[in-house]
Amino acid sequence: MPKPNVLPDHNLEEIDHLIGSSRKMLELEEDWDGEGASPIAESTWQRAVDFLRGAASTLWSKYNLQMESPSIVPASDGSIDLHWKLSNRELLINIPPKQNEWADYYGDNKRGGNIVKGTLNTEAPNYWLFVWLTE
Repeated sequence: MPKPNVLPDHNLEEIDHLIGSSRKMLELEEDWDGEGASPIAESTWQRAVDFLRGAASTLWSKYNLQMESPSIVPASDGSIDLHWKLSNRELLINIPPKQNEWADYYGDNKRGGNIVKGTLNTEAPNYWLFVWLTE
């Protein structure tokens, strides 16, 4: 049984495995897609995985909710997409390559009428967005 306010080991392991696997994107070189794509900077990757791991830990400790694992995908402009595609919700967060830029997000409950979109500071908690994802 997990301790209160501690992320369950199996969820943390899943997130950590996902993060470890995503590190391969740092090996992508200029024009990795054959259409002029930019490589992924380690600072962008680090910001994305810190945001993901922090969100998963906080979601558990504050709301006792487990986060589903997203896909972590490089984008051609050097940004990184965190993409959750669940049966009842979808959320895409794009972490930009510039440190001082906020991330863009778009979410849909797949039933129409409950769409969330905007920008967010990846250094802020953003609890509400991940609670929305688990509803």
